[in-house]
Amino acid sequence: MDESLEFLTRAWTGEAFVHDGEHYGISTVQFLPRPVQRPRIPVWPVGVWPAPRSMRRAARWDGVLLQRSADAMGEGPLRPDEVAEAVAWLRTERERLRSEGFAVAEDFDVVVDGELPADRVDAGATVREYAAAGATWFVESYWQPSVATAQFQLERVRSGPPVLSP
Repeated sequence: MDESLEFLTRAWTGEAFVHDGEHYGISTVQFLPRPVQRPRIPVWPVGVWPAPRSMRRAARWDGVLLQRSADAMGEGPLRPDEVAEAVAWLRTERERLRSEGFAVAEDFDVVVDGELPADRVDAGATVREYAAAGATWFVESYWQPSVATAQFQLERVRSGPPVLSP
């Protein structure tokens, strides 16, 4: 993953380069047109909470898509209190990186995913809890094919985003 992110960062400069890495080798590559975003397209790697290596990688970039560690207690998406712990850890880690001279962007997005109540009645309350925990994005996700039918997804889209105001 680290090598792939390094490769993308170099490719997005628009300059031709050779990559001879541990996992990938490319003789000459040039990515055109260059992305409009500067210094690069925002990168939000997955951060597996509480796995330090994964979380450290995410802290160096522009955001994180938080996921639960397979060996962590609990199942399903992270709870708001777990998101708050992860966000606090990331803030500390990003401060440490800054103090060591790493260029760490000021803005940092925290993306969480999960299921919202089917009737949408408490959807805003659910999203507000995650926002209070430090999440900047909530992606409504359903991973069970028996639930996430095409009709179900279409109904969710038609119902629009959850309302955050009480």
